Amino acid sequence: FSDMGIQPSLSNLSASSNINGSVSIQRNDTMIATTSTPSSASDWDMKIIERTKLHDEAISGCKIYQDMDTTSRPILTTTSLDGGLKVHHVTTGSADTEEPSAKGFTSTLSRFSYLSMSRGQTPSTEQTKLAEFRSHTSRDPLACLALTSDGQGGQIAFAGGHDDVVLAYGINSACAVASVYSHRDAVTGLDLVPRNPSNRATKLWREKSTHIMVSGSWDATVKVWSVTVSTGETVAIDREPLAELFDADSSIV
Repeated sequence: FSDMGIQPSLSNLSASSNINGSVSIQRNDTMIATTSTPSSASDWDMKIIERTKLHDEAISGCKIYQDMDTTSRPILTTTSLDGGLKVHHVTTGSADTEEPSAKGFTSTLSRFSYLSMSRGQTPSTEQTKLAEFRSHTSRDPLACLALTSDGQGGQIAFAGGHDDVVLAYGINSACAVASVYSHRDAVTGLDLVPRNPSNRATKLWREKSTHIMVSGSWDATVKVWSVTVSTGETVAIDREPLAELFDADSSIV
């Protein structure tokens, strides 16, 4: 499933994960200031600014988000097969400064940063850390993750697990705010589609719904759900799906 449930971040940070429970945070800096959209990988200075182990087992969901208010710190949310859902604040800083007369020197530093990234090194001038903000533990493995905002500074993490349940977790509230028993086997894929103001009430869009949630499972079904997210990280998920697609050729992974 694609990441449609959250507005694109203004931050130039991205995150990736691997099967040993580790997360890498990258910062993307355009090397050519006049280029708004890089034409090739060489136009980017990709820096790995943090690599750390957050979970004991494979990470199943990894998303980084910064509110439109860029004064707030980005948050990194992860889920894992160890049953953990973790939220970290990302604090970044660099000791690199650019003097007006030192463009050549700055370019050299940029090339050095790119080479350091390609060799798996982190420049010593980079100061970055992850500070744990929230943690939730499930008895069963968590297999997928989707994020959305309540529009007033609150964020909600939707996690699907091997207990066949989709859980909505309020990040600021630090508690579960909704759940639905959604499938007959592990929930392995989630996507959230926000409502467009032009969408009128239909069979697909209920009058008060703000999102459509799509879930996939090892039971070989895909289901579509009506979700309402409101201020204060309040979430309501309809107990009956809007649609259910049966008999996939194999389990949804």
